Amino acid sequence: MAGKSERSSTAAPPPMPLAIVGMSCRMPGKVASLDDFWNLLANSKDGYKEFPKDRFNWEAYYHPNQARKDSIHVKNGYFLDEDVANFDAQFFRMNATDASSFDPQGRIILECVYEALENAGIPKESVAGTKVGVFSTSNTSDYTLELKDDTCSMPSMVGVLGHGCMLSNVVSNAFDLVGPSVSVDTACSSAFYALQLAAQSLRSGETETCIVSGCALNLSPWRWTMLSNLTMLHPDGISKALDPNADSGYARGEGAASIILKPLDLAIRDNDRVHCVLSHVGVNHNGHTNGYTMPDAGLQAQLMQEMQTRINVKPDEFGFVEAHAPGTRVGDPIEVSAIQKVFSSDARTPEEPLLIGSVKANVGHLESSSGFPSLLKAALMLKKGMVVPNANFKDESMNSELKKLNMRVPISTEPWPKDKPYVAINNYGFGGANAHCIMQAAPVHEPDSSPGGSTTGAEEDYLFVLSANDETALARTREQLVQFLESDDATDIKMHDLAYTLGQRRSQLSWRAAVIASDLDDLAIQTASPRVVQRRVSRAPKIAFAFTGQGAQKFGMGRELLQYPIFSAALEMASACVESFGANFSLLEELYANEATTRINDADVSQPASTAIQIALVDLLRSWGVEPMAVVGHSSGEVAAAYAAGILSLPGAMRIAYARGQMAIRIKTVQPDFKGGMMAVAAGLEDIVPLLDIITSGIVVVGCENSPKSITVSGEESALEELETLLEEDGLPHRRLAVPFPYHSPFLEPYIDQYEEDICTSDTFSGTQQKAEYFSAMAGRRVEAAAVQKPSYWANSAKFRVRFTSAMTALLKSKTPPEVIIEVGPNPTLLGGIKSILKVVGKQVPHTVEVLASLQHGGNARTAMVKLAASLFGFGQGLDLEQINILGGKEDGSRPQLVDGLKPYPWTRSRYWIES
Repeated sequence: MAGKSERSSTAAPPPMPLAIVGMSCRMPGKVASLDDFWNLLANSKDGYKEFPKDRFNWEAYYHPNQARKDSIHVKNGYFLDEDVANFDAQFFRMNATDASSFDPQGRIILECVYEALENAGIPKESVAGTKVGVFSTSNTSDYTLELKDDTCSMPSMVGVLGHGCMLSNVVSNAFDLVGPSVSVDTACSSAFYALQLAAQSLRSGETETCIVSGCALNLSPWRWTMLSNLTMLHPDGISKALDPNADSGYARGEGAASIILKPLDLAIRDNDRVHCVLSHVGVNHNGHTNGYTMPDAGLQAQLMQEMQTRINVKPDEFGFVEAHAPGTRVGDPIEVSAIQKVFSSDARTPEEPLLIGSVKANVGHLESSSGFPSLLKAALMLKKGMVVPNANFKDESMNSELKKLNMRVPISTEPWPKDKPYVAINNYGFGGANAHCIMQAAPVHEPDSSPGGSTTGAEEDYLFVLSANDETALARTREQLVQFLESDDATDIKMHDLAYTLGQRRSQLSWRAAVIASDLDDLAIQTASPRVVQRRVSRAPKIAFAFTGQGAQKFGMGRELLQYPIFSAALEMASACVESFGANFSLLEELYANEATTRINDADVSQPASTAIQIALVDLLRSWGVEPMAVVGHSSGEVAAAYAAGILSLPGAMRIAYARGQMAIRIKTVQPDFKGGMMAVAAGLEDIVPLLDIITSGIVVVGCENSPKSITVSGEESALEELETLLEEDGLPHRRLAVPFPYHSPFLEPYIDQYEEDICTSDTFSGTQQKAEYFSAMAGRRVEAAAVQKPSYWANSAKFRVRFTSAMTALLKSKTPPEVIIEVGPNPTLLGGIKSILKVVGKQVPHTVEVLASLQHGGNARTAMVKLAASLFGFGQGLDLEQINILGGKEDGSRPQLVDGLKPYPWTRSRYWIES
């Protein structure tokens, strides 16, 4: 019968490679981030310290005599520097009673899970309700142990939240994850057993993402006493991992970590940053040995060999072995012999030995979570292409025995061995549960060599968004970003990568701020500015669009938005429609001609051009995720409003706008000598009507009611001139509009029938589905789509008075009044009027209404729209920041990348602790 070390396993196909896409940690030595951890490792530092006095009165338990029972024989170890009683309960929507009842290990796991998701670029809202697997290490809760003897004052929820299963189950609950949720306890190998279960879940297709986490806190004098009674602890509390002079006993450590796993192909598909690749992880047990805690070198070696066979790699392809090596006199030599058996080959020589080490020299033995610092160390070494030293190895003389085995423990940071892509990691439980993991470096990603600016090559503004769960955390998030931007870590950062990381790959939380910048220095200045507005939002706002009427056009309007494909496509389609209607001009050419040659102010061009720009803006806003719940248009702005509401198609809207422009040509042809126009007056109806009644030189009427104190009049030139004199006498401000004919007046009557006939085609009012409520400025109220889908509506809209004040008032008094109104048009001519209307009816609206502009004369159109997006983000609107920042990939197929080195989320913690 074969010995157990010779037992063979059934052959299996090579396992699917898995990507570690997110990592986070808390470790001794003031480690609160991956960067902190790397600095600890690379500088051969450790977290060794005296027992924290805030845990319990250890002096009452301490005795140096190891033979003495019922006492603690050590007074040092590896402890977290943070106050483990502190927790950001509000972030996880946990009340104070539950937070105090929940095992502090679980609280730290919750925070680490969020930090790992953030590191992975996985917004928590993107995984809510999905089959994400959660696997956590578990052991008896020291915190719960200390509370069990005081059941009178112990909250009842301790009986639930103190259970080991809740270390995974509360994560699933907090993030609304509906995949498997498992807590694992195999003693010191729990981390890799949890890792193996996660790998199985991913490879079976049960899940596409898994979270593996763990935490070790040493809070109970009972456990310290028990381990001291077993003489399992090093008397100095220091870890001498792989030290040839090690005494008996290990050193206890504290810490926590979380990693995010996905199949490698899915990680590449999702543009994730792959820290490293998990080639395989396997487990076995020692079976029967000469003691429950006695290791078996044969079974350890067998597991390592099986893992190599499964992925078809050779021992000499490994650049490093991260040993379990707790620093014990018995365990370390047994493990080293197993490693030597598996990895010895002709390629290993004293000059080119196998590099081995153990992170326990830095952070101690985290017991059930001990596999996590080993895995993180290995992952970071692979990622950075460097090998870190063992903290307790001071010189090469300590390697004398290992050199005989063609092994070496690094004593300083050195490059990763050439042509050796793999690292092996051991993780062993004291009950005989063994685990072994093999990892390799991530696939090579060719860095983007572009300057990180816009796709046009010009310096462009980017929208950067920041969010947090509370106001204090948001302010600290801004501070962290500024510190990062001012550090050497930001030297090679691309603007589009940072915008991508902060915008598309971060959770959008309730406190928000947005910053617009064109370079990193500008971003640092803007982010630090006290002018940055921080707002709390609870949901997306209800948005209405208000469409500018005629007369707001300007040459080159919207030109900078042509880099957005959806904007330019809308204009091209509109131009094609106008051409098909028989136009003797190119709409696109007229839109972007220079100021000297443009005909943009000619009515036959300005009408379709303004409508086309508004339609393109609607399409652009839709691509950004901004949809109106209601629309209202002023005069010719009603055409684009109907398009935005889904009442008119693009061709239908352009036919109406084109026909309206042609009506102006017809008027000029029939009445070439007619002189008339329109004039805006800063006055109310009560001021204007008496003046109109005394005009004798011609006809002038009220054409538009813009707001309670803004009227537009239409009429003959002589009458307008007479009215101007009266207005000046009364001190009423007024200005002429760039409109060559008095629209919304009786002068249109002879031409309306032909206009109505021009738009009465089979396709003008077809192929649409209403998306938003329509408030008619012609009717002064909300109307149904059927009323708008008639030629007569548009005929009346052209010749009758514009009742914009009434329409806007009806919108504001509706059952669902908007919280944000966006003026859509070339220039914000309606904003002042809308604000005036709000002053009158505002008290009848149950909330504040924000009024925002889209384009503005004299400004960069893209900058104006990005500013609009920034405002909308601050009000809670969900945005497609990829579309806004034009980050959808470049002509060479490259995609923006996640930025490394950003600080983890700045928690706003309070103390939650029950004293027994």
